[in-house]
Amino acid sequence: MAVVEVVEAYREYRPRSSVRPTVQQLLDTVPPGRLSALGRVVLTNSVALTGARKRQWSWYRGKKLRHAGGAAGLYHHATRTEPAWIEVFVDQALKGVPGWALRLQLVGSGFLGRVLFHEIGHHIHATQRPEHRDLEDVADEWQKKLMRMHARRRHRIATTLLRPLFWLMRRARKSAPAA
Repeated sequence: MAVVEVVEAYREYRPRSSVRPTVQQLLDTVPPGRLSALGRVVLTNSVALTGARKRQWSWYRGKKLRHAGGAAGLYHHATRTEPAWIEVFVDQALKGVPGWALRLQLVGSGFLGRVLFHEIGHHIHATQRPEHRDLEDVADEWQKKLMRMHARRRHRIATTLLRPLFWLMRRARKSAPAA
């Protein structure tokens, strides 16, 4: 079983809720084979980026996105000296979420899981299931699969109660006129 280390490295920032246990729960619901060769998940904030890392950017869906202030997470491929790792910018992942909402486990795991599972999707794509499609689309598909797995395992009652609401939302989206 692959054990992924969760490291907190904040600078002038303190998360509004307990992020580390939530991330550990999210990782526990991922099938262990999917996390092989992943060394650690670093929880940080965008202010912690300094020097050259602060000025770096990545392509995201055809646009340049600055790491400091724009990205909610980054996947770092393995090198000769260290395994692959994921960086989650907690301040960006939880941006706009009220503090009271984060007290609800379902909300915190939803917002953090969206970012974490997207980056795990990049890891799965890079190490186990390469596909010849847009990288972000593949990562988004894995994110949805992993979120469903997590919800079924950790939030069974809530997903059962909310299933009719999700069905109505999907139905409304399909019937809405195209703009």
